[in-house]
Amino acid sequence: MTSPVEENLQEIVKILDSVNLDEKYQRRVAVKLLYDYFQMLTLEVAVHFCGLNRDSIKSYHLGTRWKAVRDRLRLVEDPKQWDKFVYELSNMRDRVEHNDYEYPEKASVRRIKGVASDFKNWLIKAGNQYHEKSSGWSFIQKFVLVSQSYIAQADWMLHLYGEEPPYSAKSDIVLPGQDFPYKGLGVLRSTLDARTRELGKIEDLKNEDIDNLVDLVKEVERLDAKENILLRLNICPKCGGKIVETQSAIAGGNPEDPEVYAIVYRVGCEKCDYELNSETVDV
Repeated sequence: MTSPVEENLQEIVKILDSVNLDEKYQRRVAVKLLYDYFQMLTLEVAVHFCGLNRDSIKSYHLGTRWKAVRDRLRLVEDPKQWDKFVYELSNMRDRVEHNDYEYPEKASVRRIKGVASDFKNWLIKAGNQYHEKSSGWSFIQKFVLVSQSYIAQADWMLHLYGEEPPYSAKSDIVLPGQDFPYKGLGVLRSTLDARTRELGKIEDLKNEDIDNLVDLVKEVERLDAKENILLRLNICPKCGGKIVETQSAIAGGNPEDPEVYAIVYRVGCEKCDYELNSETVDV
C-alpha cells in the first residue's frame, strides 16, 4: 500500500492510544476511529491486491467491503477468524452513529482495538498471496478455486444452522409442494465438490457445472446478506432471538466465599447457541 495510507493508519492508532476507554463518551470516539481504520485498510487491500474498482468499493460500508475482499482472500487463506470482529465493529458503529446515547461496552471496544494490528498484518499478507497467485491462474483453476471457496462457505452455514432452514431462510417465498431452497444446499455443494475433483482442463467443464456454481453462489450470498441484515438489527439469523452482549463471572476457591478470577464476555443470541464472539478475561 502507498505511504500516505500507512501514515493515515498510524495517525488513527496514535489518536486511539490517547483515548481513555474508561470514559463513555471517549468510547464512542474510539468506535468511530476503529471503524475508519478498518474501512481504510479494507479499501486499500481491495484495490491494490484484489483488483477491485476503487469508486465502487469506497461507496460500501464496512460489512460489504469486507465481504468483497474476504471472498477473494478465501481462495488463499481462510478469513473466517476475522468475521466476528468486523461484524461486531460494524454493529457497534451503527448503534453509535444512530443513537446519541449509545455507549459501547469497554470490553467490546478494547477487544476490537486489541486485534486491529493483527488484522492489518493478516490482511496485507493474505492480499499479497492472492495477488501473486491469481495473476497466473488459468480459467479452470479459478473455476475450481471459486467453487471450493463457496463450498467451504456452504459447509460452514450447514454446520452453523443444521439441516433445517434457519430463521433467516424462513422468510423465503415457497410455493405449495416446494421446499425451502436451503434444503437443497447440501446436495448442491456435494455435486459441485465431486465435479471439481474431476476437472483438469477447460474441455472437462460442462454447462451444468457452471449452473451449479451460479446456484450455489446465489444461495450462499443470499443467506449471507440476510444474516448481515438481521445482525444489524440485533436479530439472531438462526432462531430469530435477540443478539445481546453479556458478561458472567467465573469464581473458584472457597465455596462459601468464592473469588472471581475471570470474566466471560459474550456477544450472541440470548435464546440459542448462535455466537458472534466470546472472550475470557482474567481479573
